[in-house]
Order: sequence, then C-alpha cells, then structure tokens
Amino acid sequence: ASVPLSWATRMMIAFGAAKGLAFLHNAEKPVIYRDFKTSNILLDS
Repeated sequence: ASVPLSWATRMMIAFGAAKGLAFLHNAEKPVIYRDFKTSNILLDS
C-alpha cells in the first residue's frame, strides 16, 4: 500500500515540473512539449 503525499510534497513536485517546463520553453531553441499532464510526471523513491 502506498502512503498519500503531503500537500508540501505535492507542491514541490508541481514547482519542479513547472521549472522543468520553463527550462524547455526558454532554451535557445524552445521545445514544445505537448503531452504535459500529471500522469506523465514520473516519480522514483
């Protein structure tokens, strides 16, 4: 059984995903990532 994530952890994940998306968008040659959704954010332990 998995333990639910705290809201602080969820916010850190969302912030990290947003930073990564901004990095791709602001690159010298911007990358358009079309399939950005929660089910595609992979976590490891």
